[in-house]
Amino acid sequence: MPWFAVNELKPYVPAFADKTNHNVKKAIQMGANRLLSMQTADGGLAYWPGGTRSEDWATTYGGYALILAKENGASVPNEAIEGIANYLATNISVLIAKGDAWSLETGARALHSLSIIGKAKQSDLNYLFERRQKLNMTSRCYLAMAMHNIDPANKDALKLLEEQIVEEEQKHWMRYSTAHQSKLLAYCQIAPQNEQTHQLMDQIVKSTDKRDHWGNTWANSSTINAMAAYAKIIKLAPKTSSVTIVINGEKQTVMLDSSKPMQTITVPLEQGIKVFGSGNALSYCNTVVYCKPLLSKATATSKNGVAIKKTYYRILKDGSRELLKNPIVGDLVEVELDVTFGSKLNYVVIDDPLPGTFECVNSAFKSQSTHVQGSADRNWRVSNQELRDDRALFFLNRSWSGRTEKLSYLARITSSGQVTVPAAKVEAMYDPETYGLSGSGVMHCQPR
Repeated sequence: MPWFAVNELKPYVPAFADKTNHNVKKAIQMGANRLLSMQTADGGLAYWPGGTRSEDWATTYGGYALILAKENGASVPNEAIEGIANYLATNISVLIAKGDAWSLETGARALHSLSIIGKAKQSDLNYLFERRQKLNMTSRCYLAMAMHNIDPANKDALKLLEEQIVEEEQKHWMRYSTAHQSKLLAYCQIAPQNEQTHQLMDQIVKSTDKRDHWGNTWANSSTINAMAAYAKIIKLAPKTSSVTIVINGEKQTVMLDSSKPMQTITVPLEQGIKVFGSGNALSYCNTVVYCKPLLSKATATSKNGVAIKKTYYRILKDGSRELLKNPIVGDLVEVELDVTFGSKLNYVVIDDPLPGTFECVNSAFKSQSTHVQGSADRNWRVSNQELRDDRALFFLNRSWSGRTEKLSYLARITSSGQVTVPAAKVEAMYDPETYGLSGSGVMHCQPR
């Protein structure tokens, strides 16, 4: 999703400056190809490539991405877009009937996607608008944009954005709201000159978390695309800002205008440093402080009831195993992960980086098959797995709860030397604050 915003944000985001049109088109096409590999027989999208069961929210979100990809020049078959449109149109009434906040939001997003390709039904728009008191702000924004796409003169679209509502806090696996981002996107489309656009941008900039993010990839991509929409608006009426930076009493003036809307200043850190900024017009500042922390051995960590422990075993010729104490090049190793969940979580990733002298064994390839098999291959809760050269990744659409279960996979020691044993991590994909880490250590692998 962020690739759709690169060209608009290139003047403002240093990381985008070297991205060419070729880079952008290639990345969008790769994303479209991956989404197309998830399309099922009913036209919807599964959560994983090759999946056979469609998911409403994944089809709505992924379908929107495919529509944007096609608009941005990607090769997306018309039949694929038709299939998604048919799936969304068929399921909207079911989503609305459920009545919970997430289903209504998914339904509003679906209507917005359908409106872009001219497939939204006026009856569905009217039905949801009549029940707007049940809609959260994000749902209102996508419904408003859908109504505006169908009829730009419809004043009810702006009414949805301006009405004051009190949102109930609801517990859900997608814990991060995109209300401000969705509202900025809607105002930029429906009432771009409204003062709300600047106020919303200000609220978004101030709402980052301690990692300078907006929670997770879902919220981050929504933020970037909202900022791209805002960038289009401010290009229509460019202004010049004079920003004064005072560093330990020394004054420096920075001019921001349409030819140079972004500048970077580097300030060496020193004892007692003081930096002040002021400007004569609207401008945004992002400050990044770099430092080197003291290195220490990583210890096992558990957040919100999630924990993981890692153990290595040598596989013997008869298929039995023993604790790996003196690793030797050529050893077949079973990596066992004990994973604990205090409660059931949706969409979990287990990421286990391998020591530098190890390589994963993928039993799906005949050339790598062995006389034993890891338990992850037989665990029905593992929805998808990726065995790479340097790590093993396991994905669970729905975890177990209140207990510890074991997952294991195979690896081969391919070289000798002393290496770091990286920590394994288990994390809720859409709630990065819920995670567990195993401890790290050092391993010395002997020559054969």
